[in-house]
Amino acid sequence: MSENLQVRDSRRDKAYFDKWIHFLQKAVYETRKDIDSIPIQHRILSRLSRIHSYILTKCIMKYGRGDPVSSFTDELKELVQIRKLFNEKFTCLTELGEQTKKMYSKLTLYIYYDFFCWLVFLYCSGGKKSDFLEVLDLFGHKGEDALLDHVAVLLGDTNRSIASNNTLVYGKIYKPLLDVILASENDRPALMKKFVEGWYRSMKPAAWHGNDKSYEGVYYGYWCFEAALVVNLLNIDDSSFKDNVYYPKDMIIKR
Repeated sequence: MSENLQVRDSRRDKAYFDKWIHFLQKAVYETRKDIDSIPIQHRILSRLSRIHSYILTKCIMKYGRGDPVSSFTDELKELVQIRKLFNEKFTCLTELGEQTKKMYSKLTLYIYYDFFCWLVFLYCSGGKKSDFLEVLDLFGHKGEDALLDHVAVLLGDTNRSIASNNTLVYGKIYKPLLDVILASENDRPALMKKFVEGWYRSMKPAAWHGNDKSYEGVYYGYWCFEAALVVNLLNIDDSSFKDNVYYPKDMIIKR
C-alpha cells in the first residue's frame, strides 16, 4: 500500500518509516494484549499510556512517510478507545496513591504536544464537532491552559472557560502561538511565521529533540502540528512560512 508514497520527511527514507510503522503496529497489539490481567493496578495505566503514545507516534511517522492526511481513521478510533479505557481505569482503580494520581494527571509537555497532534489528525480526517467535543472531554484539563482552552472554543466547546489571565502551562514555548489566536486577522500570518521559525529551537525540553542525530532515541519526525491546527481553524494565510521544514503544509485542509 505504501509503495508509491512520496516521503515528506527528508531526514529518513521510506524503508526507515516502513520498519518503524510496522514495529509500532505490533507494539500496540502486544501491549494491549491481556491488559486486564496485570496484577499491579497502576501498571495498567502505564501500559495504556504507552499504547496511546505508540498510536500517535505511528500517525506522525505515517505523515512523514507520505501517507494521505485522510488515512488516520483507524488510529483515531483506537485513540478514543484507549483514552476512554484509561479514564475508566483511573477513576475506578482503588489502589492508586496520591503520587501516582498526580503523575498520571500532570499535563506534561509530551502529552501537551501529543494532544495537538491528535486534534490536527482528527481535523484532517474530517472530524465533526461532536468528534472534537468527545476528544476534548476525554482529554480534560479544562481551565488549566489558555491555549488549549482557546483552541477548544474554536473547535466548538463554546461554553468553555478560559484559564484565568490567559495562563499557559508552557508559556515560553506557546505564548507566541497564543498571541496568534488573540491577534487581529491581519497580524496573524507574521506572528505565525515567527512561531513556526522558532518552534524547533523552543522545543528543546522535549524528549525527542535531537533524535535525528542520536543513536539512542527513535526519530519519528519534527512537525509543528500545533501551527497547522491553528492555521486551519483561523484560515490563516500560510504563504510566508509554508515551505518551512517543520511546517506540515499538507495538513492544511480547506473545509
